[in-house]
This record gives sequence, structure tokens and C-alpha cells, in this order.
Amino acid sequence: MKKKLLFLESYFDFDSLFPMEYFEMYLRETASGYWLVYYTTDRNETSYGPYHENELLERIKLGPFFFEEIVFVYHLIENKDPDLHQLGIRLLKNLI
Repeated sequence: MKKKLLFLESYFDFDSLFPMEYFEMYLRETASGYWLVYYTTDRNETSYGPYHENELLERIKLGPFFFEEIVFVYHLIENKDPDLHQLGIRLLKNLI
């Protein structure tokens, strides 16, 4: 599977008091069902993983991401890509 962009519109509010350095985040599912997470800035790209999908929520709370689990899941569920959307639904079930 190819890398899929997870657009994080809520993290790039230009009126924010605490602007973040711009980055992009991609996810890719491996043939064995694990997930790779790519953190891309304008200077470089770093991959993290592979992680079982249940490990994603723990990893996403750490640097360089520092996401709250529910915010990450929200962006997955709202994604138009069916694979990322379904991943978000499965992760939401783990949070409940």
C-alpha cells in the first residue's frame, strides 16, 4: 500500500497563540498488517514503526507528534481515504 496523507487541519490554525512548525504526516500499512508513520518537514522525512494498530495510539502521544489520542482518531475518521477512515473507527473502539 502507498503512503497516505493524514491532513491535520486543526493543527494548522494560523491564528493560534502557539503556532507549530509545519509538518505533514503520512501512514502506510505494510503487507503484514502493521503501520508505518511518516513525519515530514520541508527538510526531511522520518519513518516510525512498524506498529500494530493498537500500538499507534501510544506512539502518537510521543514526540515528534504529541497528539492527543482522540484528536488523532478524529482526523483518521474524518479522512476521505477508506483505509484511514476504517483505522480510525477501529482505534475509536479501543478508546471506548
